Amino acid sequence: MMDRIITWLRVRLPGTYFHDDRPPGGHGEGASERPIESAAFGWFVGLATAQTVTVILLYWFVPATRRPLIREQGIVEWATALLFLAAAVAGYRRLLTAGVRWRDPRWIIPALALLAMLDEASWVIFPLGVEAPTVLGKRVDGLHDILDVGVIWIRHHAPWWCVLVVGAVMVSGLAWAAPRAPRWWRFVRRSAPWRFFALAAALGAVAQIVDVIVPRHAVGQLFEEVVEMDGALAFLFSTRHLVCRPPARRGSPSA
Repeated sequence: MMDRIITWLRVRLPGTYFHDDRPPGGHGEGASERPIESAAFGWFVGLATAQTVTVILLYWFVPATRRPLIREQGIVEWATALLFLAAAVAGYRRLLTAGVRWRDPRWIIPALALLAMLDEASWVIFPLGVEAPTVLGKRVDGLHDILDVGVIWIRHHAPWWCVLVVGAVMVSGLAWAAPRAPRWWRFVRRSAPWRFFALAAALGAVAQIVDVIVPRHAVGQLFEEVVEMDGALAFLFSTRHLVCRPPARRGSPSA
């Protein structure tokens, strides 16, 4: 199944979407794009570090900002939602301008960015005064809260055999994915937008794990919100590379 998915992606994505593993300046398709992608990753690291350090400094040295920074619908959460929105708008704009067909898998990235923005903003309706439902003592105002409810149910309400079933499913999933991970990694490593998308997904997973496993603590909540914001920034960089220019041809006649 995974081989079919990768084959489907390779068939539908344009040839200039990938680069080879040769060093910069070498021959081969996409080799000239490697310096651009390296610079983009450097910009991402710099901007992510800057926004993370800024939030941490404000939290530690300006006590009045602590609660507004990390609370639900707070400063960091709305900044994250705006980054997701910018990623969705930029992605849709680039794909529409390039005339990319709707069946192209690259449309998945801005669509997920828009979904993440709506979820981060509690689907907009809850900040406007609509009461969010409470399930098992957990206020559910986004899709990510469903996982929290599931963990609460398994920890405190599920029968013992349900815990065994969930554990068996997780172990089976890991056993199925482990031998296929190198193939996915080779695919992601050769494609700039999917590389940033994978980074965004990894940061989102870390934030969700912290939210579910770590007890509710101010520092843990700060870490979760900052990691989510960095993941939204990775989404923005992913949409920046959705449409790649063909590599320059060597030896072309000058005008």
